[in-house]
Amino acid sequence: MKVVLSVIGRFHFFDLARQLHGRGLLERIFTGYPRWKLGGEGIPDGLISTYPWLQTLRMGLPYLGLLPPWLARPLNNLSHVTFDRHVAAHMPRCDIFHGLSRYNLAAGRAAKARGARYICDVGSSHILTQDSLLREEHELMGVPFTGIDPRAIERELKEYDEAESITLPSAFNVRTFIEHGIPPEKIKQVPYGVDNSRFNPVEVEDDGVFRVGYVGALSVQKGIHYLAKAFAMADIPNSELVLIGSSTPEADRLLAPVANMRVVRTGHVPQPQLKQWMSRFHVKVMPSIQEGLALVLMQSQACGCPIIATVNSGAPDCIEEGVNGFITAIRDPDAIAEKLVYLAENRDVQRRMGKAALAYAQGAGTWDGYGQRMAAHYEELLGR
Repeated sequence: MKVVLSVIGRFHFFDLARQLHGRGLLERIFTGYPRWKLGGEGIPDGLISTYPWLQTLRMGLPYLGLLPPWLARPLNNLSHVTFDRHVAAHMPRCDIFHGLSRYNLAAGRAAKARGARYICDVGSSHILTQDSLLREEHELMGVPFTGIDPRAIERELKEYDEAESITLPSAFNVRTFIEHGIPPEKIKQVPYGVDNSRFNPVEVEDDGVFRVGYVGALSVQKGIHYLAKAFAMADIPNSELVLIGSSTPEADRLLAPVANMRVVRTGHVPQPQLKQWMSRFHVKVMPSIQEGLALVLMQSQACGCPIIATVNSGAPDCIEEGVNGFITAIRDPDAIAEKLVYLAENRDVQRRMGKAALAYAQGAGTWDGYGQRMAAHYEELLGR
C-alpha cells in the first residue's frame, strides 16, 4: 500500500507521515512550507515535496507589516488554489491520497482518476458550522468578522462530496457533519496523539503561585474572553494567568477583565520550550468556541497538567470528567471559575488529576496509536 499526504502547512500531517514512513507506507508528503522550516521532522527529504512560493509569502508578509487587509483574502485564496493545482499536476501513483481540507479538491480528483482512494481530512467542525459559530461569537463580542471566504466554503463542500472518506479527530466534529447530512458511514473518527519524547514533565520549583495556563491564539474563536472573565471571577489569592500564543487586534479588548490582574503574556513560544511552561501550570484552560481536537490538550496532559476545556474543543475525546480534567459548555465562564477555585483549594485533587493526565498521554493518546488506527482505516477503505 502506498499513501500520499497533502498539507499546506504541517499541522498533524507530519506526525502522521512519520507513522506511515515507519510502517513503510509513505510514498510522498506535499507541503506548502519551505524545506528549511521542516528540519527535525524525521522524514527523508526524498519523500517531501515542497511548493512554498505563495504560502511563504502569505505567512511572511504579516510579520513584516506588508500585507494590507484588502490583499489578505485574495492572497490566501490564490495560495490554496495554486498549491492544490501543483499537487494535482505532480500526483504520483498511490493507493490512498489523504489531503487536508480546503486545498486538495483538484488533487483529490486527480488521485481518483489514477485509481486511488481519496480521503478528506478535516481538522475542525463542518465548515458551515465553523462559519455560523464564529459569526455568532463575533457578533456577541462586537468584533468585526467578514466570515470564511465563500470560495473556500465552496471548495471544501465539494471536497466532502468527492472524498470517499472524511477523517475527523473528535466526536464534536462528527456530530456537526452528521447534522449537515454527511452519511455516518462516510465518516471516520481518529483522535490525534502526542509525542511523549517532546512533551513530558519537567521538574520545577514550587513558588506557591497557582498558575492557570492557556496556549493558543488570543482570539475570539479560542474563547479567550471567557477565560479572562473566569479568572477574574475566581479571584484566587496568589494566582497567575499565563497566556502563550500570538496576539490579535482584538486581544486587549478580549482580555479587559484581567487588565489589572497578574497576567503573563509570552507571545509565541517555540514548541521545544512549551513543556517548560506546561510543567508549571496547575491547570490549563481551553475555552474554544469551535475546534477539531486541540493538540495542546494532550501536550499539556503529557506534562502532567489537568485540563478544563469546552465540549467544542474536542475535550470529551481525551478527558474523563473529574479524573484528568473537567469539561464545560461553551460560553460558560461561571463553570470555568468554579473549577479553578476547586483545584486551587484542593491541591491534592489537582496533583492526582495531573498524574491521571500524564497516564492518559503515555497510553491511549500517543501518535503511534493514531498511526495504527489510520493505517487500519486505509486497509478497510481499500478492502471495500
